[in-house]
Amino acid sequence: MKTCCTIFLAVSLTNLWYSPNAFASIIGDTVQVTMEPSGIWSVVPGSATVIDPGSEFGLVLNNIGEFFRVDIAASYIAVSYSQPAMGLSTGAGELLTISDLDWLPTPAAITAVSLSVFGAITGLVESDVTFTNDSVSVDMNHASYGPGSSFRLDFQTANIAAVPEAASMFIWFGFAATVAGLAFYRRRST
Repeated sequence: MKTCCTIFLAVSLTNLWYSPNAFASIIGDTVQVTMEPSGIWSVVPGSATVIDPGSEFGLVLNNIGEFFRVDIAASYIAVSYSQPAMGLSTGAGELLTISDLDWLPTPAAITAVSLSVFGAITGLVESDVTFTNDSVSVDMNHASYGPGSSFRLDFQTANIAAVPEAASMFIWFGFAATVAGLAFYRRRST
């Protein structure tokens, strides 16, 4: 009986310290992208499953062609200007929104987003970026983009407390029963 209680206690304590991988990623999640104004810009495709490496979305201007590529990675979004020979100045109220960002396997919420600009981009600043728990928007209006330029949005996230699963409740009950059993056994043997 004593050996059985000791083994059960050891298993219970081992399960107490086990925790799933704390690193959350959006790889494998299906996200939505919109670009306003919709009469001028279109997004191809409108939603996609996040893969890495590789771009998930293209931003097309007036059916002329693709001007931006959107690559969503595990913890950042990279937007690159894809016209090799000419620049672009925006001014029609352009607003890029990436939404339905669900971190896997651990639910998380965006707590901060930082902007990094690479190459010939002017007029795009940190205050142009806004976010919610599961979306990021970039006001791309009144900015200029040169060939080969890009910007990157890096996320900081925090885990969202999950409702305890039945299995974890069973583990806690087992631990409590083991402690009570050991106390009872010890009292009985003295």
